[in-house]
Amino acid sequence: SRHGKGVKALSSLYDEEDVELALKSFYTYGYNEEILLEEDIKVIFRDAGHILGSAICEILIKNCGESWIKLIYTGDIGNINRDILNNPEKELQGDFLILESTYGDKMHEEKNNYAKLLEIVKDIMEGDGNLIIPCFSLGRTQEIIYMLNSFIESGQVQGCNVYIDSPLAAGITKIFRKYEEYFDKKAKALIEKGDDPLNFKGLHFVENSDDGKRVYEVKSKSIIIVAGGVYDGGRIANHLRNNLPRPECGVLITSYQGNQSIGSKLLKGNKRIKLQGENIEVKGKVYYMDGLSGHADKAGLYNWVSSMKEKPKKIFLVHGEGKNIESFTNKLKSENYSVVIPDFLDEFPLEIN
Repeated sequence: SRHGKGVKALSSLYDEEDVELALKSFYTYGYNEEILLEEDIKVIFRDAGHILGSAICEILIKNCGESWIKLIYTGDIGNINRDILNNPEKELQGDFLILESTYGDKMHEEKNNYAKLLEIVKDIMEGDGNLIIPCFSLGRTQEIIYMLNSFIESGQVQGCNVYIDSPLAAGITKIFRKYEEYFDKKAKALIEKGDDPLNFKGLHFVENSDDGKRVYEVKSKSIIIVAGGVYDGGRIANHLRNNLPRPECGVLITSYQGNQSIGSKLLKGNKRIKLQGENIEVKGKVYYMDGLSGHADKAGLYNWVSSMKEKPKKIFLVHGEGKNIESFTNKLKSENYSVVIPDFLDEFPLEIN
């Protein structure tokens, strides 16, 4: 990593040529198509509702005679009632289930994201400041654009410019607009009425360094959405340096912040932070929204499992750590599901009577 100090660089596992060769082996399929891989193996993708195009994978394997064994591999299951995306497809049927457990011990708080975001935006715009939103380029950025579109199209927010200062987010947003057929009913209804929910007056995508330099000079009435995995480097560091010392400006944190990270220090109310070795005074406002998770919580995961037409013969819980996976295992076992937490390289026979 370019942010690792004193760490010996490792050689890459692959290069651009490897990527180009791999892409030649990619094939695209829609949801609900039966794909024949081999004479005795079929695959069907179902909408997972996690990010645009995410899929639950049903794998059908020919058993003795004419019967089939069905293994369902969920991948990440999405949170319900999110903008743009459909809810995860439910009421599936399978003999075996490989299930994620990212939030197997957590319940998302019921919050009105629109009301919260509108309150924050108005607070900053009425003070003629800038609002910096560090954000995942995939999914989270498009969700926030969608909400801002509703504020601006309805006149609740006026005279505001929105800058997407991330070439990756700009490219992903173009892909979203290319595949509008996968949007949910509400988003499609807006499009049918002539309202593009991912485009509005005052929205600007920063796609080159010259545009980026101009955004650094923006002083007021602007929302700047920027890729923000690590706050101590790249574009986000420049925006924080320019705006945190100004009391009329603010930063909105929308994702989990690890202990001792810059984001965590901001949320704790630190009045000074260090950015790229420079001490920065924090006079701006710090906001937090935790209602934008793309993962189903404990209740969402259980509701998805319990919607299955029949209980699977066995559930393999993966993609969870410690308390999350243990808590969800106990929940499933209390409802008489057969559950296994597999270790690396464990093997299990898939047998049905």
